[in-house]
Amino acid sequence: MSKHTITEQFIRERVAARAGGRLYYDDHPKAPRGFALKVSAAGTATFVLNYFAKGKERRAKVGDHGALGGQLSITAARIRASQMRSIIDAGGDPLADKDASAARAREDKARAGESFAALLRAYVAHLRGMGKVSAREVETTFERRIFGHWPKLESMRADLVSVDDVMPAFHKLAKAGMWREGEKLRSYLRAAYTAARRARNDATMYAFSEFKIKANPLADLDFSRPSGSSTAPPSKWPLSEAQLSAYWNRIITDKTSHGPLLRLHLLTGGQRVEQLVRLTKDDLDADNKSIELRDVKGRRKNAYAHVVPLVPAAATAIEEMCGDAGPYLVTATRGETHIHDRTMWEAVRKHAEAMLEERKSISRSHRAPFA
Repeated sequence: MSKHTITEQFIRERVAARAGGRLYYDDHPKAPRGFALKVSAAGTATFVLNYFAKGKERRAKVGDHGALGGQLSITAARIRASQMRSIIDAGGDPLADKDASAARAREDKARAGESFAALLRAYVAHLRGMGKVSAREVETTFERRIFGHWPKLESMRADLVSVDDVMPAFHKLAKAGMWREGEKLRSYLRAAYTAARRARNDATMYAFSEFKIKANPLADLDFSRPSGSSTAPPSKWPLSEAQLSAYWNRIITDKTSHGPLLRLHLLTGGQRVEQLVRLTKDDLDADNKSIELRDVKGRRKNAYAHVVPLVPAAATAIEEMCGDAGPYLVTATRGETHIHDRTMWEAVRKHAEAMLEERKSISRSHRAPFA
């Protein structure tokens, strides 16, 4: 092993001579052990550091002399090599670290499509594929609270997301007092990861197979209402008899297409609107005066059916809405299409706002019979 005091002049001479394949170890007092100059037949000069790690000799590149974009001088190369030698003496392996870093970079590039946003969209597509009517509500919640609002979070690899990463979105909702919105978002995010995790042992969940989710990182995510907010806000209070009577008196005189819908909703016990609007003539048992609702919530693949009896006024409400044009019972087009679930909420809000404006007390004697 030949040693030389490597200088800029020494490098130029060796490069000019194109002494290919030669390795010149530096014996300068400030040169770390194993530091050398490698000259190729093509006339390039590279600084390297030879060392042993786990019983094997390794050679790590320190840098190029005369590289494009700048020139790594011999002095700068010695400093950089000394830093690498310090890592080696402390038990490290710069070459292995570099290889590991490059491998991580390749993996990150290969898995660029496995982002948090991609997982959420895959979950929405999964719900749609299963025929879940909740798919639109889930997608809308993600659009309102995640997509376009937290770009750094959206671009993160889904398997690297933690509770800390999503917490700012929930802090924003908590500050605004949007407790129900936060509870829904929490539920949907956790459900998305639960579905993706099942891909490891359930072949039917193949849509999530690329995300490599081994555990639900949001299992501990909580969005509990603070003290004083455990009771429902005024908009969620149950109606008193007087308020219910006032509401009934309004909807029985509602001659718009909303009137029958509101009456059916109330007289069937406040069933989930999403189920009511899907009712078809096949779900109506005119002889037994009942309707059959199908619940597709949760993981069930087959809808759960339950029968709801119809009082005469409820049956009349259905008769007012449906016709011969199509199969739907809850409709404003004589059965061709069903009413959107938001239509009912907008109609309720209209009556509620009118009642608040009137600000009058309705006595129990004004109550109308539900028959």
